[in-house]
Amino acid sequence: MATNCKTPESCPVPLPAKQKQCPPTTSQAPTDLLQLLRRFLDNLNAPLSKEIKWSKEVVDQSLKDGVLKYSQENADLISKFEYGGSLYENLKTIVPDGDDATILVVLKAKGFIASEVHEAGYAVIRSLENSPYKKFSNQDGLLMPVKFKNWLLKLVNSAMSSMASKISSCSAGVKVQIRDQSKELVVQLVPAFQLEHDHFVPPPSQHGYLPQGVIHETAWSKSYTLIQKKLLKDMDKDLGCRHDLFKVVNTVLQREATFSCLTSFHLKMALLWYNKTTNHWSRDDLADRFSEFVAFLRDALQQKVLEHFWIKDLNLLTEISPTTLENMHTRLSTILNSEQKRMKVLTLKA
Repeated sequence: MATNCKTPESCPVPLPAKQKQCPPTTSQAPTDLLQLLRRFLDNLNAPLSKEIKWSKEVVDQSLKDGVLKYSQENADLISKFEYGGSLYENLKTIVPDGDDATILVVLKAKGFIASEVHEAGYAVIRSLENSPYKKFSNQDGLLMPVKFKNWLLKLVNSAMSSMASKISSCSAGVKVQIRDQSKELVVQLVPAFQLEHDHFVPPPSQHGYLPQGVIHETAWSKSYTLIQKKLLKDMDKDLGCRHDLFKVVNTVLQREATFSCLTSFHLKMALLWYNKTTNHWSRDDLADRFSEFVAFLRDALQQKVLEHFWIKDLNLLTEISPTTLENMHTRLSTILNSEQKRMKVLTLKA
């Protein structure tokens, strides 16, 4: 059954089936739109810089020096930590988001486990004799992701008992919400095993992350968090405007309740696909890219299809209700077709 909201986890592959895209119908001159976008970014940059500075301090002080240090000192199963999410992809925006920061809690593997890695993007991991992971396995010795999530939740609760935060279980692992007056940072801590060059994590709850027939309770899904970070962080090494485009669109959509189900993860997947359609990314191309990218999103919503960039045949929109998708499509069409509406959503007070 379709729901009204979802929270995803959480690349070269063939393009999805070619979709018919309708060009944006806008009478606004590109130069006028470019000036409007630049003003929007100018007004966004100052508060955003403060938000990013605060967020990184939170990660360093509350997490690295707090939770993560406590975890390493009180759990000899942890090997290292790896960092991903918008904060490390140069894509952080003002509004808190579930994809702001993801920390992979990488567990020790050598001598403790045996694994079978499948090309379809998942692994089955078995506990070896005398392994400390025996208590995390089923009667057949297969490691159960849910037991690691429960262990990590208990560990984080103990470490953050004196901190102003909200801790809860989530699809991937543990979600920590840290607040300071008007600021908030959402961090996901995810148990992971590194098997050769890839990391494997508890599979997201959405159907499609694992091949049909695979037993969900004992399967570990391949993580794309670090691959995604590597690709997105350096997207503008050609001095392009991709990061600016994402920040504008994400900020605009986050300010409207209509788009509450469209997360930054959806937008990142859309940006990766859209990036393959054009090579024109100079700063002066921002207006054209804005119109085309919003049209790209509009068409995806109309067709009810937005594929994961790495996982074949995984449609990220299946858990959003048709009514919600239609409402979002209608609103994007209005923004594209009305200069007055577009100017209103692109007005941001300093």
